[in-house]
Amino acid sequence: MPPDEPGRTAPRAGRGAIGALDGLRAIAVALVLLEHLPEHLLFAPLASFAKAVPCGYLGVDLFFVLSGFLITRILIVDRAEGVPVRWFLARRALRIFPAFYLLVAVTWLTWGGPQMPWVATYTVNYWIGTGHSAAFLQHTWSLAVEEHFYLLWPLAMAFGPRRLLLPIAAAGLIPLAIGLSLWLVLALEVPTGFNLVMYGTQSRMLSLLLGACLAFREQAWRGAGRGADLLAACAVGAGVLTISLTRGELGVALAIGRYLGSAIGCTGVIVLAVRSADRRGLSARALDWRPLAHLGRISYGIYLYHNPVIFLIGYQTVKRGGEINSWHAAGAVALTLIFAELSFWLWERPFLRLKRHFSANGR
Repeated sequence: MPPDEPGRTAPRAGRGAIGALDGLRAIAVALVLLEHLPEHLLFAPLASFAKAVPCGYLGVDLFFVLSGFLITRILIVDRAEGVPVRWFLARRALRIFPAFYLLVAVTWLTWGGPQMPWVATYTVNYWIGTGHSAAFLQHTWSLAVEEHFYLLWPLAMAFGPRRLLLPIAAAGLIPLAIGLSLWLVLALEVPTGFNLVMYGTQSRMLSLLLGACLAFREQAWRGAGRGADLLAACAVGAGVLTISLTRGELGVALAIGRYLGSAIGCTGVIVLAVRSADRRGLSARALDWRPLAHLGRISYGIYLYHNPVIFLIGYQTVKRGGEINSWHAAGAVALTLIFAELSFWLWERPFLRLKRHFSANGR
């Protein structure tokens, strides 16, 4: 997922870029990689972890809550500074579209498939949610969810009544997302209901909106006492417990338990990370470690390219009569990092420089 303009100023002095969040992005994309690499090719401890934990679900939810939090912070600043919402949308397009449509163009020309129009129009989450496959672009469903958020939420932030935005999100849209998810898994047959909760924007907006609520109340929870750490830790614990207790066969308990547990737990993780960063705590210093933070900054490219690379290495190996082993998995990770690095410096950066034309402070 794309980093959300870390250089932007914040609504209050001292609330600028939070370095620890780049480290969280790196962890999130690592969780997604663990999900998509074949378990039998991983080292034993990693394989056991990947088998016990819904890595992909947690990784994507961590991205979602981060996006909701950081994007809403930016929108609050833009509105206070009188920056037109179209400038925000232009900056998002410059950050997201170049790498995404490069991947779409290359894939469409070399591989094709009925999923490509859905991928290109950011509607592939509903293509997958209704039982179709997007092959090695399956992971782009989460980019579709975020794009829907980037299109709708900025308009609400720009034109909605300021004092009602938090109540609308917290008391209106979040209950709506949960209610729709419950209805989907209860009213529809398995796995249709489960898939629509997993991939549908109407359900997964929960995590994005929880992040948005954090942004609205940021001054309060960042300035609170140790009780805020305890509440955030309880949220993480409740999330872990909910996911653990609802593991099992595909059904209502698994769908809702994973859905709520992951969103609540990831929200708690972000609160703990930000508060630790404020105190320069040990966990924040670990997340701010330069190599980890750098992986977070190129995490969008890692996320975009990892699935095609994993698929193509496996496909070519099997096509040539070879047998996939751990070296292929290591090679896929290394090649993904190389592609993400090259993409960032050679393809994405020239577009990112144009963002200064759509920013009040020219950055």
